[in-house]
Amino acid sequence: MDDARVGVLPFDRGPVETIGYLVVDLRSGMALVIDVPFQSAGDILATLAEHGWKLTAIAITHGHWDHTGDAASLAGATGAPVSIHRLDEAMLVTPQSYGFALPFPLRGMTPDRLLEHGDVLACGSLRFEVLHVPGHTPGHVALFERSEGILFTGDVLFRGSIGRTDLPGGSYDVLLDSIVTQILPLPEETRAYPGHGSDTSIGRERKNNPYILDYLDHFE
Repeated sequence: MDDARVGVLPFDRGPVETIGYLVVDLRSGMALVIDVPFQSAGDILATLAEHGWKLTAIAITHGHWDHTGDAASLAGATGAPVSIHRLDEAMLVTPQSYGFALPFPLRGMTPDRLLEHGDVLACGSLRFEVLHVPGHTPGHVALFERSEGILFTGDVLFRGSIGRTDLPGGSYDVLLDSIVTQILPLPEETRAYPGHGSDTSIGRERKNNPYILDYLDHFE
């Protein structure tokens, strides 16, 4: 193994190509999973076993079913505690409460920890700062590891785009305010890993994201 400190392994799974991330402190072998897409638990477990890594926590960026789909299965198999923001807790506990029937059954679960802005999630020597970034859902969070310069944005910020705001609890103005006040101030070299699509950087999105540029134009 080389001198790298952190490994980021994406798992693109489920009917809407949702990406969950297995993030590993390579020096200790301790791992954190950020979002658990439908049909991803088996592959994550196999990867953990292959490398001898220990899953210490599961963090959910927001309560939409495609990000929580296999959380109960993965938690049950590993004993890792699950965390989510308190405002999205109900969607994890009762997936069908989202407002429409899902085409397949999903297991709900009670989280072990309710997150708030400013909390820290530890994984070995890694420290993930919790940023409350509502707008896609009321309790959406992003996770920022400052020393490594990596950010997990869930469905708030994408490469060249932003998250949907037409779903229950969504708000365009709240979402853009979250991006401008919580995400854009981060260092421009910060690597951003979204819940769908390719990774990007804060600098790239600050300079090129049309939604951000249009929003900022209104305040100049």
